[in-house]
Amino acid sequence: TVNSKKEGAIQSVLDALKKKGALRPYTLIMDADSIIEKPKHDYSVYTEIDKSITYLNQNLLSALTYRLEAASEQRYNIFYLSAYAEFYAMQFDNLILSRQLQLWVINGTAGLFKTKYLMGILKGMLFDFETGDLLITVKLMENKRAIGYYPLLKIQTFVPTTLSEYFSQRTRWERGTMKILWYERKFYLSLFKQPLFLII
Repeated sequence: TVNSKKEGAIQSVLDALKKKGALRPYTLIMDADSIIEKPKHDYSVYTEIDKSITYLNQNLLSALTYRLEAASEQRYNIFYLSAYAEFYAMQFDNLILSRQLQLWVINGTAGLFKTKYLMGILKGMLFDFETGDLLITVKLMENKRAIGYYPLLKIQTFVPTTLSEYFSQRTRWERGTMKILWYERKFYLSLFKQPLFLII
């Protein structure tokens, strides 16, 4: 009856699974406009997901983000090319930031979480953000939870192909990002006390 954004929907699903006794230790969240790219080796997608869970546990992480790839049916569209370049820059950011067990954002496109930490954050969250995935990432870092990057599993996400779609998406992202930067300003300002890549 109330639009609780994507994060509210995720919380509803997790609560329902818990009630049924079907909740699992790990939760992989993917946007509906994204698909897991088939691994180049002989591994199945499920094997690669299992390997990412092993990586998460071996490195004592609470969550991780996967490698993001731009997808479009119009490969030479200016907005696809823009997203393609942007996503490659994002991969570099993730590689550097994850060395300090931080990330700017665990993309809503595809992220893996320890369920207990995800549920703990969602429980105290106001569902009024356009970029809830950024808020979840900030809350994990505020709680001193290590987060990382797993580039071996690639996620293709379909990107805007028209100016109106692109403008709508970026306006939503910028509005949500500015909101979180303001609400979580104490956390971001506290980072300047340490030599962290995230500040840069």
